[in-house]
Order: sequence, then structure tokens, then C-alpha cells
Amino acid sequence: MKILTTLRKLLIALAALSVPLSLLTACSVASVGGNHGALKPPVILSVQEIGYESMLTVVAKSELPVFIEEYDPKHCDNACAAQHRLVDNLAETYKGKVSFFRVTTSEEEFQSGVSYPVYYMVKPPLLVYDTASGTKSEAQLKAFIDEAYAEMFPPPEVNDTTAAAKTGF
Repeated sequence: MKILTTLRKLLIALAALSVPLSLLTACSVASVGGNHGALKPPVILSVQEIGYESMLTVVAKSELPVFIEEYDPKHCDNACAAQHRLVDNLAETYKGKVSFFRVTTSEEEFQSGVSYPVYYMVKPPLLVYDTASGTKSEAQLKAFIDEAYAEMFPPPEVNDTTAAAKTGF
């Protein structure tokens, strides 16, 4: 009898929480704004934020090469925020060609001694082509992406007989 009473209390508590949680979920999908109560579509981010624990799964399932920006949110200063803006801009530039993810990690957890942020270029399922760390300029990040992309997808080799046929020799 005591178990049933405890179970009933838990079910009542869950039922009481389900209404506020469903409202929160609905608000996160669309928000009511100043446009006379109409629903606004959710904002789709060019750089998806994911946790470290889901990074390998998300990257492995990507249909495009992946750029990862890893950072520690506890130590994200103005320079870190500026790097986020650069990566956001690059995500727009490479849209449809490269998927962009921002991974949050903890320096205390990994104690890597690496200068954050850390950047990776990965070809699914999980082939890491390049890594870099520390603050970078937009030109440096573009070169990082372009070089890794070219290594992932080298142009087809032209054999000697094809070249000779084209030139007539």
C-alpha cells in the first residue's frame, strides 16, 4: 500500500510538471512576438551547438565534411566570442559544402593544455584531416578549411595518355 501511495505521488508530480514542460517546448519551437500574436518560425543556426558526448555520433552521420569549433564556455572571453562570429560567417560562406558544429568541452575535464578554441576538419564517418588551435583570423580559418577540403577531395588525376590525346602528341 505504501508503494502505491508513493507511486501515485510521483505520477501526480509528473502530471503537474508536464503542462509547464509542454509550454516550454512549444515556446522553444516558435515564439509569439509583437506581430499581433502570430507565431514566428524558429531561427535556424548555421553553426549547430552540440555537446562533446554527442560529437562523434553527429559527425559520423553528417553527409558533408565537418568543421568543428571546440571551446570551453567557462573560459570564453571577448576573443573567443569574436572567433564564434568568424565561424558563424564562414558557415554561411561554406553552406551546402561543409557542416559546422560548435562543441562545448571543459578544460578541467580533459586537461589538454591546448589553447582554445580548437578547430577540426573531419570527413565522415570519422577521418580527421586537420587540426588547429588558438585564435585565428578569417583568412587563416578559410585557408584551414580550403586546404583540408582539397585534401579530402583531390581533383581527379590526369593520366599521360589523356593529356597526350588532348594536346595531339
